[in-house]
Amino acid sequence: MTTPDPSTYIGPINQPTGEAEPSGQIEPQFRVLKWNERVLRSDFIKDDNLGYQPWTGITGFQADSFTKTIYRKLSARMIAAKKVQ
Repeated sequence: MTTPDPSTYIGPINQPTGEAEPSGQIEPQFRVLKWNERVLRSDFIKDDNLGYQPWTGITGFQADSFTKTIYRKLSARMIAAKKVQ
């Protein structure tokens, strides 16, 4: 088997696209809350060790009053709109 010319080689055909985690699980898509959005029970905080964890504290405060960044899951509609662009 011959090796391809390095100047024209673009990588293997079945190269991963970065859409899936190495374990095969797809990471849920989140967005960062804006400073004036209210934090709800359906929101998440990203923990370095455990990943995204649901917010279990008090709700109703603005996102900028927290020391950690608050995330919200993207709706199916928003995900579909992103894929179209």
